[in-house]
Amino acid sequence: MVYRLNVLMGTRYAIGSLMGRLRMALEKALEDGATVDLADCKMSPEAVDMINRYYDRIKFINSADPKANAILENNNNFRMNPPEVYPSLTYSANKDLDTFLRLARDLPMDGKYLVDIKQDNIMDIATLALLIMARPDLELDLSKCSNILFQFVNANLELPASMKIGKYIENMGSYCIIREKNADGLFGCEDYGFMEEHVFISERSVLPYEFGSRPIINLFEATPTPTEWIKTVENIMLVLSEDAGKSKKVSIEDFLTFRE
Repeated sequence: MVYRLNVLMGTRYAIGSLMGRLRMALEKALEDGATVDLADCKMSPEAVDMINRYYDRIKFINSADPKANAILENNNNFRMNPPEVYPSLTYSANKDLDTFLRLARDLPMDGKYLVDIKQDNIMDIATLALLIMARPDLELDLSKCSNILFQFVNANLELPASMKIGKYIENMGSYCIIREKNADGLFGCEDYGFMEEHVFISERSVLPYEFGSRPIINLFEATPTPTEWIKTVENIMLVLSEDAGKSKKVSIEDFLTFRE
């Protein structure tokens, strides 16, 4: 059963002075177990806020606007299927690799965690970045620290100019979304538009898809770190080194010796 909101309200305008009428319309749909079609409706911010409170109880569609309908479907799915609650992963890293090595070694395969660390502690962020590169099997909820993590990794990212990426993870608030080029060879989304790859990289908060999707630091196999990622790994390791702030760099060889 589908109810058109403009029919329920007797008007296509859901504005501040009609919030009582909107509430009664939504309660009627809720009572009848109906889907609400927002087609052709014009809404004030107050109306949008009220509809947002019903996403977990009423399914909303927009039969006249495919883009708006896709957004409504996403909002409904998110509210009606809340994400799994993960146990917290907390730690406090020092200026060494000990915390990273312990986490990489001890966390169970395919573990799921909500990362809850101090965002003003660069050593904690560096440890997290290394952990993600070493343990892509972990499913980490980064909602509390994704902004600072992306900023940190990008500040230390040093990939060959010739490296072809083509697939990225974009940080949008507390969400991370996969972005690939569209049929026109552009990156982005409907919300903010599409653009050439070099513009996308410079204007959006993105990282190569390989970060977190494949082992970059191989702790448990005799597989070398991919050549194109070596400088990035060394830059991040330097943050956790006693030589941080000095000219000497920490090399992959140093790390492997330390690990042994």
